[in-house]
Amino acid sequence: MMKDESNILSYMKANFLILLDCSVGELIKIHLTEQEKIESESYQDFEEFIYTHPKVSDVQVIGVPDEQYGEEIAACIILKEGESMTVDEMKQFVRDHMAKHKVPRYVDFVDAFPMNAAGKILKYQMREDAVKRYGLQKADSVETA
Repeated sequence: MMKDESNILSYMKANFLILLDCSVGELIKIHLTEQEKIESESYQDFEEFIYTHPKVSDVQVIGVPDEQYGEEIAACIILKEGESMTVDEMKQFVRDHMAKHKVPRYVDFVDAFPMNAAGKILKYQMREDAVKRYGLQKADSVETA
């Protein structure tokens, strides 16, 4: 171990970054940030799986702020015309086929995704909308590394 690493030991395990501060002996568990999740397991995997549901027309998965974990998963789903589904049904569908930590905390059924003039989906706008809808302003104000 290098000298500047003597106070902090870190390693990856499953979906968490574990930090051990040897000077105070505390174990701190921090959920990966959205960017780190994208690097370790792409949101595209979530989207591709949710697409397999016969009622789903389109889906976008985003990270939304969370006070405890830094980020949580939110799925924004457009259902096929004439179809209906509850949030619990979608969460159960994911839970039945994927690991528990992959179940989105938030599920929104929407008519369309916000887009710019070129037709690019504005995920940052979807995130801002989710922060307002779920009252996550306090979590959104927390600065992360």
